[in-house]
Amino acid sequence: MIRINLVQSTAAPSAAAAGITFDTDSGLTPGELQKQGMIRLLLLLAAPLALWAYEGTRIPDLTSRRNEQNNHLQELQTYNVQMEKSVQEIRKFKEDEQKIQTRIAYLDKISKDRLRDIKILDLIQQVIPEKVWLTKLDSGAGKVSIAGMAMSDFDISAFMEALAKSVHFIDVKLVSSAEVIVEGLGVKTFEVICLVERPGA
Repeated sequence: MIRINLVQSTAAPSAAAAGITFDTDSGLTPGELQKQGMIRLLLLLAAPLALWAYEGTRIPDLTSRRNEQNNHLQELQTYNVQMEKSVQEIRKFKEDEQKIQTRIAYLDKISKDRLRDIKILDLIQQVIPEKVWLTKLDSGAGKVSIAGMAMSDFDISAFMEALAKSVHFIDVKLVSSAEVIVEGLGVKTFEVICLVERPGA
């Protein structure tokens, strides 16, 4: 056992004068006791020294890996932001494309309707009898309303038969017919409704 004497003795000028004495009750010499103390001290310091050495080799590697992961994470975040912008642009492009397609379809329908109306007007001019003249012509909601005057019921029937033979109409109905006096002359007024054949039907 090693004992440290903090009180200096005048009777022992050697080891005691330095304040260090050795207990030789265990049968070991001071040199052996000192050796055992050093061994125990080394054993106590072995674990901290090993941990310090391990940390000295591993911490730089772990730090490097952490930096790489942070860089990779930053790249992923940047990529996600770019992809989000691309997705938004694609979504906007599709929305604009849908709007354009809707407008094109609407304009195409208007164009077909106008072309059909032109063909209907041309047909009416071709089949209208000489003794029939029109006072009103309305087109819309899938039908054509024709009002006019004729010299007789026969002329009205002939006009309706000609309209019914057309590919543009699927049904021709007489709504009203009446006899009136115009400038001292008796004539027939009439109104006819024609259902329009839809394009592509």
